[in-house]
Amino acid sequence: MSLVMAETSVMGIPGWRISFHLVGIISVLVGLLVRLFAKDPRFS
Repeated sequence: MSLVMAETSVMGIPGWRISFHLVGIISVLVGLLVRLFAKDPRFS
């Protein structure tokens, strides 16, 4: 998907930057969800 967006521009922002930030935001969200909902059997 990054290669497809790299050539485009959204509101003057290059597509590769949008794709870079999108991956970062998704990573942070997944990390937060794991932190909130995952149970570690060693500490329960």
